[in-house]
Order: sequence, then C-alpha cells, then structure tokens
Amino acid sequence: MRPASPTIINMRLVLVTIFLGACWQISLAQQTTGEINAKAAGRIYGIVMDSLSHRPVEFANVALIDPSTNKPVNGTVCDENGRFSITKVALGNYWVSISFIGFETRQIAASVPTAKSDVNLGAVDIRPITKLLKEVIVQGQRTLVEEKVDRTVYNAEFDATSKGGDATDVLKRVPLLSVDVDGNVSLRGSTSVKVLINNNHPP
Repeated sequence: MRPASPTIINMRLVLVTIFLGACWQISLAQQTTGEINAKAAGRIYGIVMDSLSHRPVEFANVALIDPSTNKPVNGTVCDENGRFSITKVALGNYWVSISFIGFETRQIAASVPTAKSDVNLGAVDIRPITKLLKEVIVQGQRTLVEEKVDRTVYNAEFDATSKGGDATDVLKRVPLLSVDVDGNVSLRGSTSVKVLINNNHPP
C-alpha cells in the first residue's frame, strides 16, 4: 500500500484547520451575543394601586407587549403589596398592560433606552369597574294552603278552579273539609268548625 502523497496530507491539514477556525468563530460569536444581551437586559417595575381606595392591588397581571406585533413578550404577577418587576427586558419600546378581575385594563408606554436600564413606572392606578343594576321587582305569592298553629288558611284567590262559584264551592275545595247537600260543613267528621272569611266571621 502506497503512502499518502504530501499534497493529500497538506489538504487534510488545511481542511481541519478551517473547520477548527469556524467552530472557534461560532463559539466566540455566541459568547459575544450572550454578553451583549446580558448587558442590554433592563428592568421595568412599579406598583399597581386601586384608583378609588388608593390601596395596592395584589396579584394583578402585568404583561409586556411589543407594539409592532401587539403580542406579549414578557410578564409577571404583582405580589401581595401590588409590586411588580419584569426583568431581562431587551432594549426598545413597549406597552405595559395591567389587568385584574373587577378593574379596567390599563396600558401605559414604557421604554428601555440603554443597557441595564431600571425603568420605574411608580404607582400605576387602575379603576374599578362600576355597573349599575337595573331595578329589580321581587314579587311573592302565598301558597294555596297555609298550615298555621291554630288554623288552616285556604287562599281561594290563588285557586283558578274556584272562580265563578259561590262560598260553598270554595269550601268544598278546602282540604279536610266536607260539605253535605244541605251546606253543613264538617272537618274530619266533626261539625265543630268555625269558618272565617278574611279572618272575620261571615255576616
């Protein structure tokens, strides 16, 4: 077997050198990009307040929105004191959208102009949503038969079948009452029955 010629060996060395050089440049570029991004990372922070009570709004949602796409790129949730902090924000202009149940969503402009900028939005007021309820009328209706301690009340006005009849027809529909052909009223066989009309004795 013949040994490789010097030309072929030199070509291999050149290829290996080029490959190693390309890997070193890619690694250096990635390291440089990471360092630039780390230096460019800024922070946006503040506190969310109720505009009426002037108290912090805890656990409100804070989203960082890219104006060019109108899509969130970062975000966080307020703590129990209403404070929020969005870190690792790249240089640029943003909308900070603050929302919470029972409050109107508010958007304010924010900008990270330089590397490692700390952008303090201060106290951001959000307004509670107030809705006036329409007038509500609550109507109640008695049951047809009411059992009380000393009496049984039959509300004849709620019995559609008793309309058009006389007092005897109404009594015939009262539970537990019996009315014979002569109009005598008995309760479970007893004729000792007192009938009151509108809580009064009949005339």
